[in-house]
Amino acid sequence: MNQLTLQWAITFQWSETGNLRTQQISKQQVKSNNHNGLIIIGRDSNPKVCDLVLNNRSVSSQHVKIYFHEQHQKFFIQSLSPRNLSNIDGINLDIGKELPLQNNSSIVLGTQSLKVIDIQIYPLESTAYSGIVHSNTNSSQVGQSSNLHQVNSIPNLRQVSPSQNSGQAIPFSSIINPNQTNSSTNINRKKEHSWQDKTIIAAIVAATATILATGVTALVTYYTNQQTQETEEKKAELENNTEIQKSNIETLAKKQEKAEDRFYAHKAEILKLQRENKGNYYEQLIIKNNCDKIIKIAINYNALNDVEQTQGWLIIPSNDQTSIPHNITKFESIFLHAISNDNNYQWQGGSYREKYTPISGHFNYIADDITLFYPDKEQRELSKFYEVKYDKDNSITTKTFTCNGESLKLN
Repeated sequence: MNQLTLQWAITFQWSETGNLRTQQISKQQVKSNNHNGLIIIGRDSNPKVCDLVLNNRSVSSQHVKIYFHEQHQKFFIQSLSPRNLSNIDGINLDIGKELPLQNNSSIVLGTQSLKVIDIQIYPLESTAYSGIVHSNTNSSQVGQSSNLHQVNSIPNLRQVSPSQNSGQAIPFSSIINPNQTNSSTNINRKKEHSWQDKTIIAAIVAATATILATGVTALVTYYTNQQTQETEEKKAELENNTEIQKSNIETLAKKQEKAEDRFYAHKAEILKLQRENKGNYYEQLIIKNNCDKIIKIAINYNALNDVEQTQGWLIIPSNDQTSIPHNITKFESIFLHAISNDNNYQWQGGSYREKYTPISGHFNYIADDITLFYPDKEQRELSKFYEVKYDKDNSITTKTFTCNGESLKLN
C-alpha cells in the first residue's frame, strides 16, 4: 500500500520599521538548507545561516531554532542565544528548554515581537510505490509472462503415461505417490487449484491496494481543498487586520507628532515668560517627610501660560524635605499624587484630578499627551491627584507627610 508522509508549512508575521511583514516557511524549503530540516531565526542575513531574518539589534545572529515533531505533529522552539531574551506566549525560553508552538503563538526575541499566524499540516502520498505485489516469499512475481507459462505447463505432466517414462525423468505425480499411478490426475488437479488460489489472492491484494490508494488520494484531495479554502479565508482576514493595524499606527504617529510639537512649543513659551517675569516670585511649596519610608510625589498644575502640566517623580527621603519651584504656577493651588516607595502607603485628599503616571521612570508632559513618551497603555496607569492649596498669608507654604498606621497623611 502507498505510504503517506506529512508535509507542513508555518507562517510568521512581524512589524519592521512600521510595516507588517509576513513569511511562510515550508518543509520543502528547509530540506536543502543544511540545517537538517530546522528553521533558524536570527539577525544574520546570509540565507545559508537564517531562514527568517529579523533586522533588530536586540536579536542574536542565530536566536532560536524551530523543528517539526513528526510523531506529535507539532512545532517546537528552542533558544540558541544564552544572552538575549526569548519569550514564548509569556513564558521565558531558557537555553536548553523547548516550548510548543501553535496558531497565534506570540514570540519575543530581544525587543522584537513576531506571531505565528498560520500552521498547515497535511499528508502527501509517497512516490515510492512500485506496483509489484508478492503472494509469498517463495512465489514468483504475479503478472509476468514467464509465470503464466509455468502455470499452464503443469497439465502437460499429467498427459505422460508410465510406459512413456522408461529411461526418462519420473513424472511429478509418481514422486508424490509411486504406488497409485491412476491418481496422478487428481493430484495434479489439486496442484493446479493451489496455483490458481495464490493467483487469486495476489490479484485481490493488488485490487485492494488500488482501491485503498484511490480512497487515500480522494481524502488527500478533499483535505487539500479544505486547507486551500481555509487559507484563502485566513488570507482575507489577515489583509483586513493588516489594514486596520496600519491605520492605527498612522493615527498614533500623527497624534505623537502633534503632541511633540505642542509640548516643545509650550516649553519655549515657559522659558520666555520666565525671562520676562524675572524677579517676580510666585507661591512656593515645601513638602516634608516625617515617615520612616521614602515618599515619591507627582504634581499636576497650571503652568505660567495656563497650560496644564504633569510632572514626576520627586523623591523625598525619610525625615527630609523638598521644595516645589516657586515659578511653576501663579495659581492658588496645585495637585499632588503621593505614595511610599513600598506602595503600602498612599495619600488620599479631597478634590482631585485623574491623570496618567507611568508604571516606572520619570515623566513630564502637558495635558493628556503622555502618549508622546508612553504610547503603550501597558506602560501607564490612571492616578488620582489631590488638591493642595497655598497659604494666603505666607509666600511659602509648608506641608508635612506623616505615616499613621497604614495611612499616609498630609498636614
